[in-house]
Amino acid sequence: MPVAPAPPLRLRAGDRKRLEAVIRKRTSPQRDVQRARIILCCGDGLAHRQTKRELHTSVDTILRWRSRYEEEGLDGIVESISRLTVWRLLDQAAIKPHRWHYWLNSPDPDFEVKMLDIVDLYLHAQNLLKQGEIVLSVDEKTSIQALQRRYPHRPPKPGRIERIEHEYIRHGTCCLTAGLEVATGEIYGHLTPNRPAEVFADFVESVCGEYAEARKIHFVLDNLNTHWHELTCQAVAKLSGCTLPQIKTGPQRKTFLASADKRIVFHFTPSHASWLNQIEIWFGTLSRKLIRRGNFSSVADLEDKIIEFIQYYDEHSAHPYRWTYTGKPLAANERAA
Repeated sequence: MPVAPAPPLRLRAGDRKRLEAVIRKRTSPQRDVQRARIILCCGDGLAHRQTKRELHTSVDTILRWRSRYEEEGLDGIVESISRLTVWRLLDQAAIKPHRWHYWLNSPDPDFEVKMLDIVDLYLHAQNLLKQGEIVLSVDEKTSIQALQRRYPHRPPKPGRIERIEHEYIRHGTCCLTAGLEVATGEIYGHLTPNRPAEVFADFVESVCGEYAEARKIHFVLDNLNTHWHELTCQAVAKLSGCTLPQIKTGPQRKTFLASADKRIVFHFTPSHASWLNQIEIWFGTLSRKLIRRGNFSSVADLEDKIIEFIQYYDEHSAHPYRWTYTGKPLAANERAA
């Protein structure tokens, strides 16, 4: 007596292609392949006994997975398909686990103390300015290349962006040591061929000369060795009008520079935390607006244009950054600098 076919299982839109994909995929678990075949057979209206013979399974197993599909869809049948639902939910939540970028963890055991000290300076920089105290964010931008394009830029036209020649002539590099006055956003720059310890000590003396009337000057800077070199300590002691103690080690020099009982005070960022240094934001502005699209015939030409850019920026664009990070995750201070 012929076996009557079971009522065809109604497959949801798109499920047939997904089930077939699971069967074709070499890495699909065998249990997922078997379940996918059961549902496809049910969808084709095959009798359960015929499906049993072809797939070497039991009628109870066929009925169980057919019922599961009717109740839960593919999520209840195939694990590899359930991941598709996960991706769909992630997409709806704007979470992109397939994308990533590097980040650098700070192992500094004093991270919290150093970070809060710098954040407090930023948030109170304008009030400190009224009291005669200057907050400067300082760092070096090294190896700025003087690149001359072999052919002129092609200016933008309707429907076409600017075209910049790919080939260039390399004329050399320079180093910019710069300080950003946190309360005003103004920039003080010092251009040199490189950055030995003598250069940074000279920069400290030079920038402090610009603020000769200041009662106190706070430097926010990273842990580069030239920032706590013996020459830097000598310059700070002279500018602060104090005697340089007998110090021989790096930690001793850092302690002297960071001591608050003198006119010039250094505030070192935690290790691997350059994002706390506001001058890095301005370096990004310099790169975007001048260096990346620049065309420089020599190192001297590059230096002239950097100086012109700083002068123009100070006169027309300088402004304090609105610093909202208060040291607490996901919290911002509405009165931030």
